[in-house]
Amino acid sequence: MGQLEVWKILDQIILELKQHQISIPEYVINDMKSAKILVKTSRTTPTSPEDIQNIERYLTNVESYAISESEKHLGSRKANELLKQLYDAGKTPSKQKEDETDRFVLGGPRRANWIRIRPSEEMKVHDVELLAETSNLEHMTQDDGSLILKGSPQQLNDFVRKMTAKYGAKPRKTLSEQKETAKRTE
Repeated sequence: MGQLEVWKILDQIILELKQHQISIPEYVINDMKSAKILVKTSRTTPTSPEDIQNIERYLTNVESYAISESEKHLGSRKANELLKQLYDAGKTPSKQKEDETDRFVLGGPRRANWIRIRPSEEMKVHDVELLAETSNLEHMTQDDGSLILKGSPQQLNDFVRKMTAKYGAKPRKTLSEQKETAKRTE
C-alpha cells in the first residue's frame, strides 16, 4: 500500500487549505507527524500489525478532516477529485527512495526554492519580513513563529547575504561563484 503517497497527497491538501486561510487543528498536524514517522520507520525496520493499524488510523483521521474541509471550502467536485487521488495513491506501492523522505516539513512549498528562518531576539519577525519584501520574496509565517521564504535561487542568495551583512557572520560564496573561481584558477 502506498502510505507515503497517501501522506504526500494529504500534505498537499492541508497546504491548500492553509492557503485558503483555514486553520488546521493541532490534532490533525500531530496525526500527520505521527503517520510520517511510522511510515518512515516501517520502511527501515520490520513493521508490526499494530504499527500498520496506527498508520492507517492516523491517515484516516487526517483524510476525514481534510476531505470534509475541502468539501466545505473548495467544493464537492474538488473533494471528489482529492478522494480519487487518495484512492489511487493507496493502491500503488511506494516507489520513493529512502533519502528523499528524511525531513518532515509540513507546509513547505513543493518543487520550489525556499528557506525557513527562525527569528531570534536580534532578528525580529518584522525585520525579516521587511527584508524579504525588499528582496521580492514570498513569505508566510508558520504556527511555530518561523518564516518560510520562497523565491528564485538568486533572490534567496541575495536575501541571505543581506541578512548576514545586517546580523553578522561571513557569507559563503554561492555555488556559481565557487565554479567561477575554480574556472579562473585552472
